[in-house]
Amino acid sequence: MDEFNRLARDAGAVFGNRVFKSELESLRELLTRAVPPVQPQEVIRTIDLMPLAKRHKYRQLIDYVAFYFPDLIHGSELTPIPDPRTGTSFHTEFASMQPGDYVDLVYGLALERGLAPYSGVNARYCDKFNRAANVGNGAAFGREWIGVGRLDTTVASATASITQTTDIPGLKEGITQANRRVHVNGLMASRLSPVTALEMDRGRLRKDLQKTPSQIQSWNSLPDGSRLIQDHLWAHARMVKAVRRACKGGIAMVASSPAYQAVNAKIHFVLDGLDDLGAVAMKQPLPNRGPFVAITTSELLFCYRYWRDPVFPLSAVVKFYVNGSKVRAPWEGDWSLNDFNGRAVVSNQEAWLRYDLARSMRSVAKPFPAYP
Repeated sequence: MDEFNRLARDAGAVFGNRVFKSELESLRELLTRAVPPVQPQEVIRTIDLMPLAKRHKYRQLIDYVAFYFPDLIHGSELTPIPDPRTGTSFHTEFASMQPGDYVDLVYGLALERGLAPYSGVNARYCDKFNRAANVGNGAAFGREWIGVGRLDTTVASATASITQTTDIPGLKEGITQANRRVHVNGLMASRLSPVTALEMDRGRLRKDLQKTPSQIQSWNSLPDGSRLIQDHLWAHARMVKAVRRACKGGIAMVASSPAYQAVNAKIHFVLDGLDDLGAVAMKQPLPNRGPFVAITTSELLFCYRYWRDPVFPLSAVVKFYVNGSKVRAPWEGDWSLNDFNGRAVVSNQEAWLRYDLARSMRSVAKPFPAYP
């Protein structure tokens, strides 16, 4: 309840007001009730009775309840899968790709997707599209990944840098001008436009604070106590958010762009190195990867949200792998399989079911960000 109260205060809730009773008061009273024992359906029903706008306001608190309150997901809802492998491999699946400029993309952690089970193919990563658009290299935002950068970036300047309306001769990051424009034009026209990060409030950028104040201070040569430290810290977070959005855009491009649909292009998603995928569903930092939420986490959550989309189902586009073997999607069953380095990749289906419950209680599904 200490964490519940903290999240409530952070969202602006006030308890104990005799004139105005907080929307969370009933939920708080329920969760602290000793007798009779609180039933899971009571918790869900109490949250569902809140107005949608309030559920959105308290979304972090609702996520916390959905993930940690006991028995919200019953064991009978889980599907044990002793062996998640489907009988085919990354190289077999990748070999079915049609040659050309519009080809399959490979996703996953940067180091792991280059391991032996995934090497030896002409893989194209979304990173290359992001760099070609001046997003992945930070150029559009006047920043570098180490933390150094400027503070004068505007929506107009970032847009001009990303769109680069003057034709670029030859290839950029191995991508033709026509293909680069498919990505850039579709991305900028969608709700995943990276420049929207420049207008986001700090509450939406917390998981993108991937530098510490001391790192920001050092790389920007700022004196102790300078207010500019915080300005640079949040400017860097906006760049990270932009890259996070652009990476999801790559998946949307392959699934919905006519140029990619014409060649039946696919996303090959490497799960090696992700360990317990429940951490992904809960938007937690990955083990041994630092204290920040990985961009790969957002990519995998995006796949889950649109897995059964009525127009652009990602189940028809995205393929998953562990140690080079194609496997069932993490949310399709409860399974575990060792990756190339001998570490267990665990699907943790319960966490995905809890994530789905959280989303159903506190938000309305957004339409697929389709490319024209």
